[in-house]
Amino acid sequence: MSTEIQTIRLTAMSNGAHYNFIHATIDRVEADETIKTKVAAELAALKTALAVEDANLKVSRKSSLTDSIAEWDESRDDFYIGYKSAVSGFLKLPTGDMRTAAKALWQHIIDYSIDPKMQLDRQTGMMTNFIADLETKFGTQVEALGLTVFREQMKEANDKVRELLKERDTELAPREVGATKTARRATDSAYQSLVRKVNAYAVIEGAADYQAFIDAMNAQIKRYKQEVLGQGVSGASSADTPADPSEPTDPTDPTPPSEPTEPEPGEEGGEEVDSPSEI
Repeated sequence: MSTEIQTIRLTAMSNGAHYNFIHATIDRVEADETIKTKVAAELAALKTALAVEDANLKVSRKSSLTDSIAEWDESRDDFYIGYKSAVSGFLKLPTGDMRTAAKALWQHIIDYSIDPKMQLDRQTGMMTNFIADLETKFGTQVEALGLTVFREQMKEANDKVRELLKERDTELAPREVGATKTARRATDSAYQSLVRKVNAYAVIEGAADYQAFIDAMNAQIKRYKQEVLGQGVSGASSADTPADPSEPTDPTDPTPPSEPTEPEPGEEGGEEVDSPSEI
């Protein structure tokens, strides 16, 4: 039975797990009158830090313009698909000028190979050039087949998507990058101060008055190591290997932890975002 609170690599937790761990710790402190009294200042600091972390977690990563972008993107896709279907229909004509015009427009569609599911900015750029061709190089063919309404509707929707994307970039620019990471570091520092003080009291005054709290915390830490961090019951895993000396150390552990990579707004695992709702 340990007479001190064990270490855990807080920086390796996801944002949700990290918040839950600290919140559970605060609940344990407040439920133990002895501990609550001894670490009153540290508890207050930890609660303040967690409140800031919580506020950052609640900030929506979704721009207010995203829904509008999605609507105009869907409208643009519908008109593009309708345009393709119309051109394809004219190809069924056996012969004549209209079939010739349709063949030219169909080859144009093949050359661009626009897929409505492609990355949003890429599709917008390709559609801009595609529509410009329909206004100039293939203007005669479009008018001959009576497809100007498709061209104009595609242009309106594509221009709107491009305008909204630009507005969203401007809107997102002022947002603080890494605010959650900064808040988590402050929370971790407050947690470490609290744990160090409890461990120190257990040494100075004897573990009797602190053992129940220490045991409860160690059970919590063990569960998080196994279920959240994927560490074995005994022995250190590769997650315990330090990498960044600038990171604060956990209590009683002079080895600095590595900082996990956290995705910023608009980024999922480093992959392209393929739909407006994911941005």
